[in-house]
Amino acid sequence: MLSIPSKAAPGSSGEPETKLKTWIEQKIGVKHGVASIALPDLKVGLLDNLVRQADEVAKLDGQLQSILLKTHESIVSLYGDDAQKVSKVEQIDNQPASAYLQQFGWNTAKYRPDKAISDLLTTLSQEANSADMDLKARLATYNSVKQQVGAIDRKFQGDLSVRALDTVVRPADIVQDSEYLESVLVVVPLNQEKEFLAKYESISTMVVPRSAKKISGDKTFVLYSVTVFRKFASQFIHKVRENKWIPRDVPDACGSAHAQVVSTENTKKQDSELRAQEKKLRQEVEQLAGITYSDIVKTWGHVKVIRIFVESVLRYGLPPSYVTASFEPVMNSEKTEAKLTEQFAYLGGNAVSRDNQGRIQTSDSDMAEYASLVEQDYKPFVFYVANIP
Repeated sequence: MLSIPSKAAPGSSGEPETKLKTWIEQKIGVKHGVASIALPDLKVGLLDNLVRQADEVAKLDGQLQSILLKTHESIVSLYGDDAQKVSKVEQIDNQPASAYLQQFGWNTAKYRPDKAISDLLTTLSQEANSADMDLKARLATYNSVKQQVGAIDRKFQGDLSVRALDTVVRPADIVQDSEYLESVLVVVPLNQEKEFLAKYESISTMVVPRSAKKISGDKTFVLYSVTVFRKFASQFIHKVRENKWIPRDVPDACGSAHAQVVSTENTKKQDSELRAQEKKLRQEVEQLAGITYSDIVKTWGHVKVIRIFVESVLRYGLPPSYVTASFEPVMNSEKTEAKLTEQFAYLGGNAVSRDNQGRIQTSDSDMAEYASLVEQDYKPFVFYVANIP
């Protein structure tokens, strides 16, 4: 986005907008044409206020760039590598963000130009932050439910070291109603099964000989029940861990077949409810993410225009007579800026000059006097880049 005084538009004939458009197309080259941005007739107050607003709008511009990037990352996290879906969600009034910003028009009904610039910036900042916070909160809720569904999946679809044992261990697999004995469940890596069977009786005292009972197995682990005297169960479990085997708690539902059925049904009901909630939340998040992306881009467009207006007034003065252009160059922003500087360096006055070889150079000493009035990365013209994720 470029703004220069109307009288600085290069060319000998035609309106300033037409002359600037032709020059950009011929000297820089563009992908989708050149559009003019109509700057609103914003209220210009005292110079001190305008300088302060220039700083505020620059910070807000950077914040919105960051918020938009995070919103884009959230959308990508929802759709993964499906670039087509991401592109469809990131539409602003049925067009890509780049096209919307290039053809940007100020929303006069929503943001009245006769309001103070500081008030406009406050409103735009509040709207952007509110949209960002709403999306973050909804995403957090969705991700929490998604993690719960994942935990249930691991319980039923994971290996024996992590999955729920409610439907694996039957009441007949463990010692029931004994005052002195209890069963310990041990998950053993498949490649250590022979070692386990050879030594489990001797790793601790008071292990019932030949009590190991294989309950289940998968591609990675086998599950055994071992009977030990209750008094020495903790010692046996400690030795199990020392041998890199995995002790598992006996499921509560193993007390009876009825309890096992009830536990299984409850888990299935919880799983069904969570999956329904996850689906509903995902639909809401997808819709909100698209709305948030659109709202942020629209807010960003207004902030960019305010920034262009404020900087143009500070650089070129009043009454406002500026010509603006929005375009996507075929070259990168650095080369584009170099081309613009070559043409419009004289707008910087003594702050920008040429050396003996004709190369553009800036004078720090000449700029020192105006350090509080202009940006640190000074350009002799108003020029901003919108990096759209």
